[in-house]
Amino acid sequence: MPITITPNEKALLKDIKLPVCPQILINIAKEAKKDDPNMYLISQWISEDIGIASAVLTVVNSPAFSRGSPVESIQNAVMLLGFNRVFPIVKSVALQASISTKHDGLTSPS
Repeated sequence: MPITITPNEKALLKDIKLPVCPQILINIAKEAKKDDPNMYLISQWISEDIGIASAVLTVVNSPAFSRGSPVESIQNAVMLLGFNRVFPIVKSVALQASISTKHDGLTSPS
């Protein structure tokens, strides 16, 4: 049975625009599906995005992971946190950035 969209539904849907999924998120999700994700490659991708890199360093240097000295390297941070902690950070920062640009009055890349 085909889905039919009413004129009212069409009017509501015309203004809804979903942001493009950030490339870093696509890359890391693909790597996550592998049996042995390449943490060095993931670290490189994170290093290329200042917002995500900052979030990862903030988490690894937070009191929850109290270390003797601060972690300054993304590669060390990724290795210390592990993939299961890094991936949610990447997802939340990347998606928040892609959504907030539309609401801040800025145009998102098309």
